[in-house]
Amino acid sequence: MRIIKYCIGIVDAFLALDFLLRAVQASPASAFVFIVERVSSALALPFEGAIRVGNSYHWADVLAIVIYSIAAVLVSRLMRATIGRTRLAAHL
Repeated sequence: MRIIKYCIGIVDAFLALDFLLRAVQASPASAFVFIVERVSSALALPFEGAIRVGNSYHWADVLAIVIYSIAAVLVSRLMRATIGRTRLAAHL
C-alpha cells in the first residue's frame, strides 16, 4: 500500500506544481518548468477540456489530482481487502 501512496504523492506533486507554475506564469524556457509542464501535461491529458473556464489556469491539473487521489484510495482499500481475505483463508 505504501508504494501506491508514494506514487500518487509524486503524481500529485507534479500536477500541483504545474498548476502553480502556470498560475504565476513561469517561463517555459526554464528547464525545470519545461520538465514539470511536460510530465504533468501527459498526466492531465485525459481531463483536458473537462472544465472550461475563461481564465488561464489549467483546471485539468486540479481535476486530475482529485481523480487520481480517489482512484489511489480505492485501489488501496481493494488491495487491503483482498490481502486480508487471502491471509485469513491461509490461516484456516
